[in-house]
Amino acid sequence: MLVAACRKSDPPSILLISIDTLRSDRLPAYGYSKGQTPAIDALRKDAVLYRSAWSAVPLTLPSHATVFSGLLPPRHGIRDNLGFFWKGGVTTLAEALAARGWSTGAAVSSDVLAKGTGIERGFSFFDDALPSPQAAERAGASTAEAMTGWLEKSGSAPTLAFAHLFEPHTPYQPPEPWKSKLADPYDGEIAAADAVVGGLIAAWKARGLYEDSLIVLFSDHGEGLGDHGEAEHGVFLYREAIQVPLLVKYPRQSGAGESVDAPVGLVDLLPTVLREAKVSAIAGIDGVALPRPGETPAAGRLLYAETLYPRLRLGWSDLASLFDGRFHYIEAPRPELYDVAGDPGERRDLSASLPPAFRTLRLALSKMPRGYEPPAEADPERARKLTALGYLTATSPDAAKQDLPDPKDVIALLSGQPDLSPLIAAGDDAGLVRAARATVEKLPAAIDAWRVLADALARQGKSREAIAALEQGLRASARTALPSQRLGAMERLAILLVQEGRDAEAVALGDASRFADPEALTALGVARARGGDLAGARRELEAALAAEPAHAEASYQLGRVLIATGDPAGAAVRLEAAVAAAPTLAIAWSELGQARARAGEIDKAIAAWKRAVELDSRQYESLYNLAIASGRMGDMATARSALRRFLDSAPAPRFGRERREAERLLAQMGGA
Repeated sequence: MLVAACRKSDPPSILLISIDTLRSDRLPAYGYSKGQTPAIDALRKDAVLYRSAWSAVPLTLPSHATVFSGLLPPRHGIRDNLGFFWKGGVTTLAEALAARGWSTGAAVSSDVLAKGTGIERGFSFFDDALPSPQAAERAGASTAEAMTGWLEKSGSAPTLAFAHLFEPHTPYQPPEPWKSKLADPYDGEIAAADAVVGGLIAAWKARGLYEDSLIVLFSDHGEGLGDHGEAEHGVFLYREAIQVPLLVKYPRQSGAGESVDAPVGLVDLLPTVLREAKVSAIAGIDGVALPRPGETPAAGRLLYAETLYPRLRLGWSDLASLFDGRFHYIEAPRPELYDVAGDPGERRDLSASLPPAFRTLRLALSKMPRGYEPPAEADPERARKLTALGYLTATSPDAAKQDLPDPKDVIALLSGQPDLSPLIAAGDDAGLVRAARATVEKLPAAIDAWRVLADALARQGKSREAIAALEQGLRASARTALPSQRLGAMERLAILLVQEGRDAEAVALGDASRFADPEALTALGVARARGGDLAGARRELEAALAAEPAHAEASYQLGRVLIATGDPAGAAVRLEAAVAAAPTLAIAWSELGQARARAGEIDKAIAAWKRAVELDSRQYESLYNLAIASGRMGDMATARSALRRFLDSAPAPRFGRERREAERLLAQMGGA
């Protein structure tokens, strides 16, 4: 039995639960009749519900950056999921509390918030482990397990815990029993997330933290669900994308079951947590502490939101908006104004009549220093993972501001395309080929979609078609794609070219680019070695190992190159590394035997060849070498056995000379 970790006089522990991509109007707590969220409903009874809570950006990383900094995106610097980092001088919530003795721990469910994004700052424990290096997300239950494991070891200090659940982000694939219970898979994903919330709160209660703690449940942004033509999120700033659920259980359930109607923002969470923790406010932030029930909210509050995603990733105009509690002004090539109180679905644009709210909000937005900043170069692997989550890149970030299309005029290009993310998650390559082809027909510069298409074709054994797809995609995106996106496509193209024996073309690609992917560098090493450029091959393979020291294939290929250049001792070191990283790689054991033999270590060579043929009976060279070496060492039984196995299995056309020699030796041994 876990005992209470704090008393009433102690600073409160704090639990933040973020449910990614959760629309407020799809929760029973906000009046929805079709969902099943018993854990959130139970929390709502003890919490204050904020009916009008707004995100500053409909994207995961910049929205969480706003939560943890109390700053709006133009000020904290993270303005998209990829290519942006904290500006100098930002202090995060976790840093502020850790400096004052809080135990800080976090567990996240998506690569979008992984280490390196900056969200980990201030957390002494930060778990972002995914099921595999290729995975972009994990189930919320796994995240909760990591979080509860840390909680059990976190000691008696006041605690800041942050759990991020990626349900109900696409692909909508709820597990049972919710898949069968709820007709809408989005609702099923919400129900699955709710079950995880219930487990997290149960673990919180088991530590005796619940009564005196602060618990905040929120979402980073909503989801389009087709309301304005956008299926997912990132492009538009309509209410469905940026109005979010927000429930706050204050210490000792202050205000339990009550609601606040005043508009608030996720930017307000940091000052609220600091207020409840009795920690001095951070100067210069944009947020203000949330009003409790009955308190008078700050007058004249304007809530800002932005999305650079359409400009950065699709070549369309970026958007910004202001909400004054009733009217929502959206700045676009054709600005819009909605009376959210009377038109919550934002169907009737009032801008044509230029009402006072239109002019007032437009002027206020024009005075805000929001600017435009291009992203830094991004890791191609992170870009690939974002593609698997539904985020495309079809344009360069330096696209001129002038005459960019209004997203509402071109959204059909996205809304009519198949969703790639569930097909990627399901491993449906045939479906991916069809869907990716449909995507690139509408968005020919979407290099990410070309990459998805090529990968699916390659997995189907259609390497030539995959090569053609990448070449076409690179041509179509020559003037628009991010350099990092093109680099990833070129690296993949080089790998496929080498597999097809088109070494000169692959080498030309490598000469024109600075490859960083260890797989691509290894492929270039193979191509250069086959072309006789052993020095170049060694350079590429050493670069691959610098990027990934345990890369078995690169170690194996470098071992072969070192044997060919007369360095058997160095080759043995690399081949030992290869078999350590991949113990069942029979060909590496075979080459290790060669290196050991050339270094005069016959016993070790024999051991390596034995292991090679144990793993793969088709290692005919190892069988032959084992027979010869064993005979020379006087082990005639092993020599005869290996020779017989060699003669029984080695193909005659390929091993004609060796077969004749084996027959002669076996006859000499009396074993013919």
